[in-house]
Amino acid sequence: WPKECFVVTSVSGQKVLQPIMRDLAQVEGLNARLLTVENKFFGPTVTASGLLTGTCLLSALKGWREGREGKPLLLLPANMLRAGEEVFLDDMTVSELERALQVKIKVTEADGRSFLEGVLRDE
Repeated sequence: WPKECFVVTSVSGQKVLQPIMRDLAQVEGLNARLLTVENKFFGPTVTASGLLTGTCLLSALKGWREGREGKPLLLLPANMLRAGEEVFLDDMTVSELERALQVKIKVTEADGRSFLEGVLRDE
């Protein structure tokens, strides 16, 4: 299992993922938690994960890992990025966000199998 896995989502995504995360909490040894990010770029009425920017994530998550050992894993849905690229809508790259937050980021497709593999596999 990953040492620590944080599933990053939007306000709308939280509603879908909370019940799944409750079920995953029952898996012994798995430490996976949900991090919900509000959209500061387009405003709080825009709640879709596909419209979150790298700046939104950086702003919301800066400092959240203080006191944590190692490099936590952040799991992001592919719809946060431009199609076929590792770039957010605001031109920030996944690598830039990894460096700024000092984390490992794994991007998964928005389907159940990819999500579970992302949470359960430590690659």
